[in-house]
Amino acid sequence: MKDVRATYTLAGTAAYLSPEGQRKEPADIFALGKVLYEMLTGYGADEFPRPPDLGSLSEKERSVLNEVNAVLLKACDDDPRKRHGCASELREELELLKANRSVLSLRDHERLRRRFRQVVVTLAGAVAVLALGYLIGGFFVFKNRAAEQNRQRELRGLRISRMQLPTDDWFSNDWARLERPRRCAPTAKCWNRARRCLRAGMLAW
Repeated sequence: MKDVRATYTLAGTAAYLSPEGQRKEPADIFALGKVLYEMLTGYGADEFPRPPDLGSLSEKERSVLNEVNAVLLKACDDDPRKRHGCASELREELELLKANRSVLSLRDHERLRRRFRQVVVTLAGAVAVLALGYLIGGFFVFKNRAAEQNRQRELRGLRISRMQLPTDDWFSNDWARLERPRRCAPTAKCWNRARRCLRAGMLAW
């Protein structure tokens, strides 16, 4: 186990070393940006980001220099997360400049695309939340409506049961009277008694 107070030595020229130290590719991108700065401006790496003299340059040359400066500033950013992800990404931006295309415009488009994607994701999340709320609210509304229908059905059954007359007593008390005409002879008197009994039963019902 090493002592935390131990000192370490970094090999390299201070002007080309990234603030975080030698950490593989991000540090290499930083050093490469310093080399490109020296090649394009003629200044030393320790003078970065001193701009070149623009007095003798035309408007078009100044525009190109601004594009190159944007590439170098990104490559030599103190935050390794803001630099080019790899050397091929840095090369792609240089190839764009070589083809007379604007790196700044491309970055603006990328920035707008990321914002648009964020807005879409945010709206999709909001729509999903609203849809979920609608489904939950609809479930409770349906549940309350079903409960109300069951309650109305029970009340309707109670009203019907209260309106019905007690027929059990009529059958138990008067059944014998209805049976007597069956044992009588089929005379007119018996038929009349049977009709009266049936009529009385139907009226009671």
